[in-house]
Amino acid sequence: MVRNMHGDLTWLSLSDFVNNLLPTPQPLLSNFPPEQMSKINASLKDVIQNHNKRSNNSDRLPEDQLASDFADVINKHLLDYCVRSITPIIPVDSVSATPSSQQMWQTEMADKVPRYVMRLSPRLWDPRDDDRNVSDAALFRKDAELGKGRPNWQHQRAFFQFKQEGMHNDPFDEAQEGEAEALEERKKVWGQLSAYADQVFLYQHRAAAFSLFVIGREFRVMQWDRIGVFVSEKVDYLLRTDALVEVLLALIVMDDEGQGFDTSATLIQKGSDDYRLMDTLADVNIPFHLPVVGYEEGTPLPETLFAAPSQPLPTNTNTVMNGPSPGLVDRDTEQPTTLHIPDGGSFVFEYVLDYFRKSLTDWPRYNLTIDDDEFLVCKPFYHTRGVFGRGTRGYVAYRKRTSTFVFLKDIWRPVHENVNSEAQILNRLNKDGVCNVPTLLTTQQFDYSLSPDCKSEDPSKNEDSQTGAREGRSDEPHGVKRTHSEMEEEPTPDVWPYVHHRLAFKEVCLPLKAFQSSRQLVSVIRDAVEAHYEATSKSRVMHCDISSGNILILPTFIVSDDDDGNRVVCIRWRGILADWELSKPVSEPEQDVSSQKPEHEIKVGTWRYMSVASLLDALHTVSTADEIESFFNVLLENAIRYCSHNMELYATAFINDYFVRFWRLPDGTLLCPAVRCHLMTFGDVISYHCIKLEFGLDGRPNKALNILFATFLGWFKARYDVRQYEKSLSKQKTPSSTTDAAAESEPPARRRRFRFVEPKTGSPFPGRTVRKRQAVSGPIPPSEETYKEAANLQDHDAVRNLFWAVLNSGAEECEWPENEVLRDHLHVPSPPEQETEESVHEPRSTAKVPATTAPVFQTACAKTTRRRAATASGRLLTKAWGRK
Repeated sequence: MVRNMHGDLTWLSLSDFVNNLLPTPQPLLSNFPPEQMSKINASLKDVIQNHNKRSNNSDRLPEDQLASDFADVINKHLLDYCVRSITPIIPVDSVSATPSSQQMWQTEMADKVPRYVMRLSPRLWDPRDDDRNVSDAALFRKDAELGKGRPNWQHQRAFFQFKQEGMHNDPFDEAQEGEAEALEERKKVWGQLSAYADQVFLYQHRAAAFSLFVIGREFRVMQWDRIGVFVSEKVDYLLRTDALVEVLLALIVMDDEGQGFDTSATLIQKGSDDYRLMDTLADVNIPFHLPVVGYEEGTPLPETLFAAPSQPLPTNTNTVMNGPSPGLVDRDTEQPTTLHIPDGGSFVFEYVLDYFRKSLTDWPRYNLTIDDDEFLVCKPFYHTRGVFGRGTRGYVAYRKRTSTFVFLKDIWRPVHENVNSEAQILNRLNKDGVCNVPTLLTTQQFDYSLSPDCKSEDPSKNEDSQTGAREGRSDEPHGVKRTHSEMEEEPTPDVWPYVHHRLAFKEVCLPLKAFQSSRQLVSVIRDAVEAHYEATSKSRVMHCDISSGNILILPTFIVSDDDDGNRVVCIRWRGILADWELSKPVSEPEQDVSSQKPEHEIKVGTWRYMSVASLLDALHTVSTADEIESFFNVLLENAIRYCSHNMELYATAFINDYFVRFWRLPDGTLLCPAVRCHLMTFGDVISYHCIKLEFGLDGRPNKALNILFATFLGWFKARYDVRQYEKSLSKQKTPSSTTDAAAESEPPARRRRFRFVEPKTGSPFPGRTVRKRQAVSGPIPPSEETYKEAANLQDHDAVRNLFWAVLNSGAEECEWPENEVLRDHLHVPSPPEQETEESVHEPRSTAKVPATTAPVFQTACAKTTRRRAATASGRLLTKAWGRK
């Protein structure tokens, strides 16, 4: 049993599905009385017949009534019957006076079968669900505390979806793919099924989930996981009632692990000790057991921490101090002082406690384990939507062993050969003393995994468990994180095993958008650049996923000088470069690094922040210049959105055109946003709608920010001028025909360029100068100055010096505004766009398909496929579900 090449759907016969995914104890079905099976069959026939009569001989069945009647039959004639009859009391063996194996099995059955009931929730959605998803019914344990008429996503063992008879309601049936109306309905049904599976994975911790899809008198059974979905053939349950009974009995006799639950996560019940402990932590009227400290930048060390346990002072006044964190140490040297800096475990910042308290909504609470460590969590701080993919969730967690708050990351990650995990990378960065990166406390890769052939295996079992990350060694946490990945449709297999990975970090950070001034924004990004510099130079690791969500803010105690020149301990907001899961080794020019790459390499990164070079060339190898361009894009997005400037009315339109809007060619290829491409390759200044962008307010320019952007743009333009010239040279070396026809057939980039020269004779037009075209033998080389500017992006030195100059030089041209007021300009209504007669009546080209939102794959990979996009967004393409 092997998935298709893309892993999104695998077709199975019902027998294969049951044998591989629902192994049923044979005595269970063989002992089921035939007369009871006949009774179930007769009752289901009555359900269908009654609905046919009620629908006035129409072939469309009321779905809600079908679900209600179907559930009544299952509860009365199957689940309730199992309680009464399927586990009869058998006398103890008279010879041995010990229970026989059959008796032991029946005792076990008596323990499990009575716990289940099928309940409806056809009309009311969960109040915590903003999307208002509602499954028709679900299988529950009887002892679960359920909200009346609600989906109760956190308690569902398997969900049911009911549809009226007709192939237009079956997204897995291709019989009517040619009919547009039927296709749209099937897309809608697929969107519902995948959305309900997403809800189950969001509210629960699962490796897999089961569902039954009932279409009139037929049903399919499905198993969902992070790679894709297994779907059985469609079976008529009136003709094969035994098949339906077998599936349901198999579901109720399986243990939690068999049903797909993550056994390392325990749902915390109301009234339990852990539940009361979390309530106590969230109660503002109960003092926390550690001092709670403010986190505003510049706040001096409070007196309550003067007597707190201290830690060794850093040798640099700018060193991040929030506990012994070897990953947060700079290397400049100064004379040590006798000032006292509290240990990070002796206090808690206000925002950390607020984050935890706000997470304690009516969301389900869990006790998550990493080895022997227990972490109490509730609502995720961020989460990845979509049932397929990594399923990343981030929590502000309470660590019971140390009674401190940490940040916990739970993820399903694809395993590629010769590609390190995030835990391995962070251990290396921490060991090498790389500054401004998270400190890994503990991690675990669990023994079970998802593989393309649906076998539980551990493809890299010794990968993270041997990293030594334990205590004592070291898409925006901002709501919903980045979404689904899209894979390019190509004949090479792209389904890798997925393993479950959990990590705990010492630092709980603020999102980048919490910055309070433009200077602070630049300072935070400077710190992230410093982390990137040390990672590449010390650990030979390239981040490859620079984004606003991966640059965080950590308030830290540092030693600095006050206005009177005295040495004091106060808080400074520092930038942290997080999320190293997509990082790659730095390529050595003289070394063959092919052995370090997976067999089928994919381009990674967050699409809206990737460099123009990466977006224009699928085979482009990410370099330091590309990463610096991504840092620039992060700075530009946040400055345009929150800082004061003269384009505030156009902020939404500019961000859409520069970061979000893209073009998709008929073959699925994505094109770089035109505004970004033009700005990087032709622009010395940022202009939009004939307005030159200038930061500042009321005639007071933000000189430092303006000069920073102008300098970067000059470097980027020089880089792409040099790239274009070198690309033209390489193309000239390829042999080509010298005939006129061959020259005309050459692509535009291969044709000769022309330049104008002054005529050698006088102009025939008095007062005017005529220039004639003269063919140039080759591309025009950039100037020496252009080469020098482009070289500034080859490493970090010039960029680090530029940040130091605008932040610390004190030069007049690097002045920062005082009392700066920030606000979100995305809420400012944009001026209406003027429509010309041409724009109204001009037919839209069929060569390019415009889109107004960024591709939903964003961080996983930059190769895309229309199939993945359709799957992730609830859309179903015409031939997406063909059997491979």
